[in-house]
Amino acid sequence: MGDMHVQVDILLDALERKKVLLEEILAYTKEQSDLLGKEDFNTTSFNNIMSNKQIRIDKLIQIDEGFESAFDRIKSTLKSQPALYKEAIGKMKQYITDVSDLGVEIQVAEMRNKQRFDLKSQNIKGDVKNFRNQKSAVSSYHNNYNKQKKADQPHFFDSKK
Repeated sequence: MGDMHVQVDILLDALERKKVLLEEILAYTKEQSDLLGKEDFNTTSFNNIMSNKQIRIDKLIQIDEGFESAFDRIKSTLKSQPALYKEAIGKMKQYITDVSDLGVEIQVAEMRNKQRFDLKSQNIKGDVKNFRNQKSAVSSYHNNYNKQKKADQPHFFDSKK
Protein backbone atom coordinates (compact mmCIF):
# COMPACT_ATOMS: atom_id res chain seq x y z
CA MET A 1 0.00 0.00 0.00
CA GLY A 2 2.85 2.40 0.85
CA ASP A 3 4.57 1.62 -2.43
CA MET A 4 1.39 2.57 -4.26
CA HIS A 5 1.31 6.00 -2.58
CA VAL A 6 4.94 6.53 -3.53
CA GLN A 7 4.13 5.67 -7.15
CA VAL A 8 1.16 8.05 -7.15
CA ASP A 9 3.36 10.80 -5.69
CA ILE A 10 5.91 10.13 -8.46
CA LEU A 11 3.16 10.54 -11.06
CA LEU A 12 1.95 13.78 -9.49
CA ASP A 13 5.50 15.11 -9.31
CA ALA A 14 6.12 14.21 -12.95
CA LEU A 15 2.95 16.00 -14.05
CA GLU A 16 3.85 19.06 -11.98
CA ARG A 17 7.37 19.19 -13.47
CA LYS A 18 5.89 18.74 -16.95
CA LYS A 19 3.56 21.67 -16.36
CA VAL A 20 6.46 23.86 -15.19
CA LEU A 21 8.55 22.91 -18.24
CA LEU A 22 5.65 23.66 -20.59
CA GLU A 23 5.19 27.05 -18.94
CA GLU A 24 8.89 27.75 -19.53
CA ILE A 25 8.61 26.63 -23.15
CA LEU A 26 5.59 28.90 -23.59
CA ALA A 27 7.56 31.81 -22.14
CA TYR A 28 10.41 31.14 -24.59
CA THR A 29 7.92 30.87 -27.44
CA LYS A 30 6.47 34.26 -26.51
CA GLU A 31 10.01 35.65 -26.33
CA GLN A 32 10.59 34.30 -29.84
CA SER A 33 7.42 35.98 -31.00
CA ASP A 34 8.58 39.31 -29.58
CA LEU A 35 11.96 38.89 -31.27
CA LEU A 36 10.34 38.06 -34.61
CA GLY A 37 8.17 41.16 -34.29
CA LYS A 38 11.16 43.46 -33.99
CA GLU A 39 12.56 45.23 -37.03
CA ASP A 40 16.18 44.36 -36.23
CA PHE A 41 16.12 40.55 -36.07
CA ASN A 42 18.92 39.11 -33.94
CA THR A 43 19.78 35.57 -35.03
CA THR A 44 22.04 34.95 -32.02
CA SER A 45 19.22 35.66 -29.57
CA PHE A 46 16.86 33.57 -31.67
CA ASN A 47 19.28 30.63 -31.65
CA ASN A 48 19.78 30.96 -27.86
CA ILE A 49 16.03 30.79 -27.35
CA MET A 50 15.82 27.74 -29.60
CA SER A 51 18.56 25.92 -27.68
CA ASN A 52 16.92 26.76 -24.32
CA LYS A 53 13.62 25.41 -25.62
CA GLN A 54 15.31 22.25 -26.87
CA ILE A 55 16.78 21.60 -23.43
CA ARG A 56 13.29 21.80 -21.92
CA ILE A 57 11.83 19.61 -24.66
CA ASP A 58 14.45 16.96 -23.98
CA LYS A 59 13.57 17.05 -20.26
CA LEU A 60 9.87 16.75 -21.17
CA ILE A 61 10.57 13.62 -23.18
CA GLN A 62 12.40 12.08 -20.22
CA ILE A 63 9.55 12.95 -17.87
CA ASP A 64 6.98 11.49 -20.29
CA GLU A 65 8.93 8.23 -20.53
CA GLY A 66 9.20 7.99 -16.75
CA PHE A 67 5.53 8.85 -16.31
CA GLU A 68 4.44 6.17 -18.77
CA SER A 69 6.49 3.44 -17.09
CA ALA A 70 5.30 4.46 -13.59
CA PHE A 71 1.68 4.71 -14.72
CA ASP A 72 1.80 1.30 -16.39
CA ARG A 73 2.91 -0.23 -13.07
CA ILE A 74 -0.04 1.15 -11.08
CA LYS A 75 -2.75 1.60 -13.71
CA SER A 76 -4.67 -1.53 -12.74
CA THR A 77 -4.68 -0.62 -9.04
CA LEU A 78 -5.88 2.91 -9.76
CA LYS A 79 -8.73 1.53 -11.89
CA SER A 80 -9.70 -1.18 -9.44
CA GLN A 81 -9.61 1.05 -6.32
CA PRO A 82 -10.38 4.60 -7.47
CA ALA A 83 -11.97 5.57 -4.13
CA LEU A 84 -8.66 5.10 -2.28
CA TYR A 85 -6.86 7.48 -4.61
CA LYS A 86 -9.70 9.87 -5.40
CA GLU A 87 -7.80 12.99 -4.35
CA ALA A 88 -4.64 12.01 -6.23
CA ILE A 89 -6.65 11.10 -9.33
CA GLY A 90 -8.38 14.48 -9.16
CA LYS A 91 -5.01 16.26 -8.97
CA MET A 92 -3.70 14.20 -11.88
CA LYS A 93 -6.74 15.06 -13.98
CA GLN A 94 -6.23 18.75 -13.21
CA TYR A 95 -2.54 18.58 -14.12
CA ILE A 96 -3.35 16.72 -17.32
CA THR A 97 -5.91 19.38 -18.25
CA ASP A 98 -3.41 22.14 -17.52
CA VAL A 99 -0.69 20.37 -19.49
CA SER A 100 -3.03 19.82 -22.44
CA ASP A 101 -4.08 23.48 -22.43
CA LEU A 102 -0.45 24.57 -22.33
CA GLY A 103 0.37 22.20 -25.18
CA VAL A 104 -2.37 23.66 -27.36
CA GLU A 105 -1.31 27.21 -26.50
CA ILE A 106 2.30 26.39 -27.40
CA GLN A 107 1.24 24.82 -30.71
CA VAL A 108 -0.77 27.89 -31.69
CA ALA A 109 2.08 30.22 -30.74
CA GLU A 110 4.58 28.05 -32.61
CA MET A 111 2.45 28.15 -35.77
CA ARG A 112 2.28 31.96 -35.55
CA ASN A 113 6.03 32.10 -34.98
CA LYS A 114 6.64 29.84 -37.97
CA GLN A 115 4.59 32.15 -40.18
CA ARG A 116 6.46 35.18 -38.86
CA PHE A 117 9.80 33.42 -39.29
CA ASP A 118 8.97 32.45 -42.87
CA LEU A 119 8.00 36.05 -43.63
CA LYS A 120 11.13 37.36 -41.90
CA SER A 121 13.37 34.94 -43.83
CA GLN A 122 11.69 35.92 -47.11
CA ASN A 123 12.36 39.56 -46.30
CA ILE A 124 15.98 38.79 -45.48
CA LYS A 125 16.35 36.83 -48.72
CA GLY A 126 14.82 39.78 -50.58
CA ASP A 127 17.24 42.16 -48.90
CA VAL A 128 20.17 39.96 -49.89
CA LYS A 129 18.90 39.78 -53.46
CA ASN A 130 18.48 43.57 -53.58
CA PHE A 131 22.00 44.01 -52.21
CA ARG A 132 23.39 41.71 -54.88
CA ASN A 133 21.46 43.54 -57.59
CA GLN A 134 22.64 46.90 -56.30
CA LYS A 135 26.21 45.64 -56.10
CA SER A 136 25.95 44.36 -59.66
CA ALA A 137 24.49 47.69 -60.83
CA VAL A 138 27.28 49.66 -59.14
CA SER A 139 29.89 47.34 -60.63
CA SER A 140 28.33 47.70 -64.08
CA TYR A 141 28.24 51.49 -63.67
CA HIS A 142 31.95 51.57 -62.76
CA ASN A 143 32.84 49.34 -65.70
CA ASN A 144 30.87 51.53 -68.11
CA TYR A 145 32.35 54.68 -66.60
CA ASN A 146 35.88 53.31 -66.97
CA LYS A 147 35.19 52.28 -70.58
CA GLN A 148 33.81 55.72 -71.33
CA LYS A 149 36.79 57.34 -69.67
CA LYS A 150 39.10 55.33 -71.90
CA ALA A 151 37.02 56.31 -74.92
CA ASP A 152 37.58 59.99 -74.11
CA GLN A 153 41.34 59.58 -74.38
CA PRO A 154 42.90 60.47 -77.70
CA HIS A 155 43.11 57.49 -80.01
CA PHE A 156 46.60 58.21 -81.16
CA PHE A 157 48.00 58.76 -77.70
CA ASP A 158 50.56 56.16 -76.82
CA SER A 159 49.84 55.14 -73.25
CA LYS A 160 52.65 52.56 -73.16
CA LYS A 161 55.86 53.91 -71.75
